[in-house]
Amino acid sequence: MSLDTELPVDALQELVRDFKAEIRYRTGKTFPDDPVEQLWGAIGAVFGSWMIERAKVYRQLNGIPESSGTAVAASASPSPRSPACRRGPSSRLRAA
Repeated sequence: MSLDTELPVDALQELVRDFKAEIRYRTGKTFPDDPVEQLWGAIGAVFGSWMIERAKVYRQLNGIPESSGTAVAASASPSPRSPACRRGPSSRLRAA
């Protein structure tokens, strides 16, 4: 097997369970099921990582000024079963 698309459904479900368990173990929080909450969590992680020591060293080594800041670009690809797809192409992801 060379592609994840070759994994059977039960193996993928087990992988998701394992990842969620690891997230809970490391953070003490459950992984949110709500995609908007997931998006805001990802955005928070990007901005939250800007001032960690590793990021500071990376910027220093590469001559990147701290004042340049960081950014997040997000896009949505709803699944065929999602309400956004059923409403049509004019649907927009709204912040919680």
